[in-house]
Amino acid sequence: MSDEKREEMKEGEKGTSPGSEEKGKEIENLLEMGKFYYVNRKFDEARERFEKVLEIDPDNEEALLNIALIHELHNEPEKAKEVYQTVLKKHPESAAAREKLNRLSGL
Repeated sequence: MSDEKREEMKEGEKGTSPGSEEKGKEIENLLEMGKFYYVNRKFDEARERFEKVLEIDPDNEEALLNIALIHELHNEPEKAKEVYQTVLKKHPESAAAREKLNRLSGL
C-alpha cells in the first residue's frame, strides 16, 4: 500500500477529508466577513456572505440566524419567522431561534 493511500485512510478514519478543512476555513472567513458587514450596517453585503456559507453548509445555524436578523432589520418579520423555523427544524436545541421566533410571534 502506498504512503499516499495510507494518508487517505487515516484522514477517512478521522472523519475529515483534506477538502473539509478548507471548507471549514472558507465558512469561518465568510462568517467573519458577514459579521463585519453586519456591524458596519452593510446588510446586503452581509447577507451575501451568509448565503455563500449556506451554499457550502446548508445547515449552518450561525448563517441562518444572521440572515433572520437581517430580515428583522429590514422590517420583514414573516421572512425572519420562516428562517427561525428553518433553524429550529435543523437545530431543535437552538434557544436563540426559539426565543426570537416567540418574540416575533408575540408569545
